[in-house]
Amino acid sequence: MAAQIEQAWQDYLAFATQLNKERSKAAPIVSKQLMQQLQPLALPNARCEFVFTKKAEPSYYNAQGCYDIDLLFSANVGMPMQPLHKIASGGELSRMALVMQVLQATNADNNAAKPMLVFDEVDVGISGGTAQVSVSYCARLGRRSSY
Repeated sequence: MAAQIEQAWQDYLAFATQLNKERSKAAPIVSKQLMQQLQPLALPNARCEFVFTKKAEPSYYNAQGCYDIDLLFSANVGMPMQPLHKIASGGELSRMALVMQVLQATNADNNAAKPMLVFDEVDVGISGGTAQVSVSYCARLGRRSSY
């Protein structure tokens, strides 16, 4: 049984390593897409970057792998990037949530597409032209729907 446990652990580590490689490869692409999609939403200077930190102890490893992932964000020129959840305003969070949903839905293959998207409070802290862009993003998703 000890040999089976060791083999399962080695298999897990191999899968977790591959998962991290794939995420690390995708992170700059997703960051760029986020920044491009945030610009028309009145965040022309938004910067985004994913940071991977190896979990301190194997006991913290889980189905999401051996690394914690933080999304660093800055909305303004000259401001340092910090974890999104610590510095983003309600309006910035609502725009980021919308953009992430749009990117997930438009980049998903047919097998991963969700039959329904729920947008909760994506209108917080926005108005005018920014609201119009938000509506256009939602309309674009609606046209992609097969329902």
